[in-house]
Amino acid sequence: MQGQGIWELGFFADDRQYRLLGVFDGEKRAVFLMGCYHKGGNYTPPDALGTALTRKNMLQKGQCKLYERKINTDL
Repeated sequence: MQGQGIWELGFFADDRQYRLLGVFDGEKRAVFLMGCYHKGGNYTPPDALGTALTRKNMLQKGQCKLYERKINTDL
């Protein structure tokens, strides 16, 4: 979302365009706030952007629990 620090990671699967909405939380941490579908400017669920913004605010206030997955970078 422009101006809110929320980014979209888009990909195609099963003939559908998917989006992961997320934020960066620190130097090396990406937090996925939610997943949704996107086509022609329409999101499913329709309130996906609002929900992502609410979750971002909860993250900033420490009101949510993160489930962290480490990525091996020693390859």
